[in-house]
Amino acid sequence: MLTRTSTQSLTGQLADRFAERIRNRLLAPGARLPSVRECARQQGVSPHTVVAAYDQLLAAGSRRPAPARHRLRRPCPWWRPMPVR
Repeated sequence: MLTRTSTQSLTGQLADRFAERIRNRLLAPGARLPSVRECARQQGVSPHTVVAAYDQLLAAGSRRPAPARHRLRRPCPWWRPMPVR
């Protein structure tokens, strides 16, 4: 449980919690972390706090960025590449 009375920030507590789960192999390599909104709801914190915690994990090398989910499957009909000059 995250505690607001701790000397450590909520962001730090959350990042440490995920890092510990990764170190203890409670999260398998390649496993997806909860979405920002879902994690924020579960932990009772702001989505900004979760983003900051995930960024800390990225900076520490504990997490790799996920590929973009919302890629276009085919180009929009109006899209044309810019000519190279």
